[in-house]
Amino acid sequence: MQIKQGMYHRTQLSSYELLLECRDQAMKKVVSLVDKCANGRSVLILGENGVGKEVVAQALRERSDRSLGPMAILDCANMTGDTLKSELFGHEKGSFTGASEQRIGLFERANGGTAFLDEIGEVPLEEQAKLLRVVQERSFTRLGGNKQVTSDFRLIVATNKDLPRMVREKRFRQDLYFRLQTFMIPIPPLRNRMEDVIRLANLFVDQFSGETKMLSAGAEKTMLSHSWPGNVRELKNAIERGVLFSRGSEAISEEDLGLDIVPDPAMQAYSDGDRALQLTDVEAQLIKAIRNVAAEIRRNT
Repeated sequence: MQIKQGMYHRTQLSSYELLLECRDQAMKKVVSLVDKCANGRSVLILGENGVGKEVVAQALRERSDRSLGPMAILDCANMTGDTLKSELFGHEKGSFTGASEQRIGLFERANGGTAFLDEIGEVPLEEQAKLLRVVQERSFTRLGGNKQVTSDFRLIVATNKDLPRMVREKRFRQDLYFRLQTFMIPIPPLRNRMEDVIRLANLFVDQFSGETKMLSAGAEKTMLSHSWPGNVRELKNAIERGVLFSRGSEAISEEDLGLDIVPDPAMQAYSDGDRALQLTDVEAQLIKAIRNVAAEIRRNT
């Protein structure tokens, strides 16, 4: 089997190169914003879960003058209290139960490079004031310490939340939002850029198979009819599964992908009607049972 004769090896694309592979016009705007915001002091990335926010963050780092510096990453989801403070600012030995040694936090690790906070909308309101100070001053104290620590980092944050709405509802600080949204990059969901589905899928096939497999026509048709609620992450996972399940075959079939089949509207209507009939039958049986019980009570009184 001959695959992609004359094409360059695409299994080791960087994050920025992966973005360049997209052909959707909205994604071309994302690439343009990455180029323009590459050296922005703070950048806010918006998009649904799985849409590729971390890929864009990595691309920003690649294009920045801090590309050789460290990149410290933290997912803020489900983090509160001392755990979040320790992850962000670090802690001193003995600062809380279980703190058996000093820990260096995200902002300190990102000195000379990039700090990436994913799901910034999950940070509790009481911690946002401390975060604002760090964004403004690039200085902080470790949890349980009193020494001022400075760090020269650029900040990238991402969220799937509606931050303006959270500001209106007093769940996100307005001053912090204004500070973060100077440079903003919205990423469209995959369902709005179906032009990129097959192209990205082929890149992932190359990555997971070492360019030894290809998508069948049925697999491509199934992917184009899928709504991709999990976005690019779901696509990547489906291709990884497809490569594994198609072992012994050069072509990945639609069954190998394990995607939900979009129901035919006529069949969906039939199914809904069938459930309605079932519910009506259950209601009739329940009414009959109640009447029988009532009749039995009357006979015994």
